Amino acid sequence: MRAQSRFRLVLAVLPLTAFLACPDSASPTLFLDAVPGGHDALEEAGVTADPGLFDGDDATGGDAPPDVAPPPFDPARAANLQALTDEYITFSGEPGMTLTARTAEGSTWSGAAGVADLKAPAAVDPGARFRVGSTTKPVVATVVLQLVDEGTISLEDPLSRWLPEYPAWAAVTVRQLLGMRSGIPDYLWNQMLWLDALAHLGEPFTPAQLVAYAEGDILEFDPGKGCSYSNTNYVMLGMIVEKATGRRVQDEVRDRITVPLAMDRTFLDLEGGEVPGLVHGYMDLGYLGSSLGIDTSLFAVIPPEFVVNGSLVDFTYLVHPSMSWSAGALVTTTRDMTVFMDALLTGRLLKPATLEQMRDVGPCDLMGEEVQYGLGLLSYPTAGGTAWGHGGVNFGYNAGTTWVEGSGLTISHMHDVQPDQSPIMNPEWMAAASGDVATVPAACTPLDGFFDAADRPRLEVRFRGPINGDGDGPAQPGIASPRLRLDAGDVPLFGIGSAAKLKTPLGQPRRIEIASFGPSDQPGRARSVVVSIVESLLSSGGPDGRIEVPAVSTYALYATTADLTMNPSTGQANRLCVTAVPDGARPSWLAACDPPASPVATSTLLKVFGSIAMTTDPLAIDAYMKPLKTPRCICADGKGGWAKCPD
Repeated sequence: MRAQSRFRLVLAVLPLTAFLACPDSASPTLFLDAVPGGHDALEEAGVTADPGLFDGDDATGGDAPPDVAPPPFDPARAANLQALTDEYITFSGEPGMTLTARTAEGSTWSGAAGVADLKAPAAVDPGARFRVGSTTKPVVATVVLQLVDEGTISLEDPLSRWLPEYPAWAAVTVRQLLGMRSGIPDYLWNQMLWLDALAHLGEPFTPAQLVAYAEGDILEFDPGKGCSYSNTNYVMLGMIVEKATGRRVQDEVRDRITVPLAMDRTFLDLEGGEVPGLVHGYMDLGYLGSSLGIDTSLFAVIPPEFVVNGSLVDFTYLVHPSMSWSAGALVTTTRDMTVFMDALLTGRLLKPATLEQMRDVGPCDLMGEEVQYGLGLLSYPTAGGTAWGHGGVNFGYNAGTTWVEGSGLTISHMHDVQPDQSPIMNPEWMAAASGDVATVPAACTPLDGFFDAADRPRLEVRFRGPINGDGDGPAQPGIASPRLRLDAGDVPLFGIGSAAKLKTPLGQPRRIEIASFGPSDQPGRARSVVVSIVESLLSSGGPDGRIEVPAVSTYALYATTADLTMNPSTGQANRLCVTAVPDGARPSWLAACDPPASPVATSTLLKVFGSIAMTTDPLAIDAYMKPLKTPRCICADGKGGWAKCPD
């Protein structure tokens, strides 16, 4: 399946960096945490760091590491980062995450929030391991480029030199594989791969098997004549590493990267098995089906013990990690990734000229959006300077690591759910780690018992983000995790594309409108939620901050949830049907941290919780919508607008 034909509603709002993700008998196959003594035990087994790796005169062109311990991380910055991390989990609804910030001097702080396992809740440890998907790519690219520095591989080598078994792609070069400029299709979008993986849960894949899922497709463009993100490129690079060295790619990663840098909780997981310290990773069935175009009925083969809360699937050990092979099978921690990215971007792993080639970026299509991609590195501007790094997803996990040019600050964050909303927080995390913001107050959390009402259905709303002016162009996104709580179970409404805007309806007081949407558990569907609050209502809370709304028939607090039917050829919604509206017979309530003064100013950071009594009765929905002069279902009119559906 081609990336262009996927669920475009989701692609339009997904973060750019959210994308995926000959044995050597003398090398140990145990991973660091599985060996008593860890790093020391590996050295005794014969795996030692290259003593010249950090020698300024060696092939890497790097500097010797300082003998003096780095200064302690600033406590005020650490407090800011922890508060922001706690707040992110509160509003995003994610199970858990870790965050590490590292300064140019090597001062490091690591924090965490949330839980590592939904079935046996325990706080996430700051040193917890995650599967990081395509964050693997700069690591594998560095191994390839070290082999280039050593003269073993040339960037201009054609594929025919190393992998002649693929004659149709013979002219593709190593450089083109590294830079996503080969035109080779992405094997991950072939539905047969997913059918096979779900039919044979936990079984390993060979790299040749993975590449075979892309062989039947024609090239997207002539090699070197375009740029499109494809995981097949990095599977083939792993195969080239093995052919060129005669050793397993995971051993090359270990001996060249993780052991020399003392990344003792990092390894390329190609063999499977239980991983000590690995948090559980979850993916929503609706998101998975919509984003990959898979009929959700296929998920019936997933054993029930892997399903959590009705919609989340625990992918930690469901599919074999070799399914992403050298394109995305890295297991690591945020602290280890800051060590790697800092070493790479400060010139301690590659020759200066080779690093410059790695940083030679150009426009590239990543899931329908243009990014700046080099040889395994992404580049994008930030308020603190040009950022370099990579993100990744891997079947229930999301991760990203960024090094900022100029300041030398490195930020790494990892999450145990897919999709996540972390790119929205990156600027705040970076500003806090740089000391560019004053100490923030305690993390915003809902009042005790705020969401504990037994009467259902109710719409649970959590939103954190800037208030945008109406008509000011694309809205700055926020973080949200709305959920419709029904007697039959909870319906996640996601937080993808969430935003708040000021609205001034004709003849009515100004309102703050919060909108959010995401995929449904039905193929070709999406879900949306809209909550509209009279501006002055947020400043009318009682002494505990709770804002009672005893009757919503006045439309002071307006809310709807809806199902959208998508046009598969255009990726646009062509039918919207309201599924729930406020129930005026039951009370609702709101609460806001640092409630905005009235009148509300645009760019104000809104932090609001809502528990809104709802009804799903069709007659009640029709009655509620009638004064709004809007039918329960509306359809695209073919002219860019909406009208009453013909049926």
